[in-house]
Formats: sequence, structure tokens, C-alpha cells
Amino acid sequence: MPNVEASYTAYSESGYWSVYVGTENKNIDKSVNLIAKELKLLRTKLIDPIALEHAKEQLKGHIALSLDSNLEVMFNLAKNILIFNRVDSVKEIYDQIDQITANDIQNPKPHPETFLKCAELMGVNPKECMVFEDGILGMKAAAEAGMLVVDVNDYFKMEFTV
Repeated sequence: MPNVEASYTAYSESGYWSVYVGTENKNIDKSVNLIAKELKLLRTKLIDPIALEHAKEQLKGHIALSLDSNLEVMFNLAKNILIFNRVDSVKEIYDQIDQITANDIQNPKPHPETFLKCAELMGVNPKECMVFEDGILGMKAAAEAGMLVVDVNDYFKMEFTV
């Protein structure tokens, strides 16, 4: 059975989201296809409110577990000061997570709503945002939001070898 994990890393002017899969060689193609199918659903279908609540509780649980390590706490404090010039309390973070609803985004890509909502939540002007995208619909949505778009397909070629 494959192990699939996803993570997000924020930087001062960008960030990246990654998906990892660990599986037997015979399951690589099937695993990649299933992940691609799920990623497409994330881009095109509104999230179910119950699934969203589960995801929010899981995220808050991960945050709580990260507080168990003093080193991790110090890294997160420093990162937040360097990137956002502020440190939110755990309660403030939980409150921000709790405010997210399935109705926050009504229009999937290529509509620019997703990108505009993210800029609003981060408190930045959309014209000051740079979007790294690999999909045509995402590039169109980011451009319509007035953001600078970087087509990452120009920078990498996805290859799977065994």
C-alpha cells in the first residue's frame, strides 16, 4: 500500500507545495495517476463541508504536535518573524483556520477567485503577487487576478523512472 504525504513551505515572496508517494515499483504509475486525479478534483470541485472540517481539525492537530518540540517552536517563530514580520498566537492561528468555510471559494479555476481570496487572506495586493503554476486554468486565473504568472512547465520535465 502506498504512503502519500503532502506539505507546504512558505517563503517571504513565494512558497511551494509538494506531494510525496512511497510505493512499490509496480504501483508507481497507478499512484501517480491517482494523485493527479485528486489534484484535478481539488482544482475543479468545491470541497465537501465535512471533509473541510476534518482537514481543519487535522491541521490544528499537526500544529499542536509541532509545539511539543522547543526547536520546532523556535524555527516557526523565527520563520514567521522573517516572512510575515509578526508571530500569531496558537489561538489566533486556530481562529483563522476555523473561519475557513467551504463557501469561501465558489468558483474554481479558471475563475480568479481562488487567487484573489488568497491575496486577501494574506493581506497583500494581488498585483504584488507572483504565481507559480503548471496548469493552463491556473495560469489564466492568476493572470485575470492581475498577478504575475510563472509557467513552471518551462523549468522542469516530469519523468518517472524505476
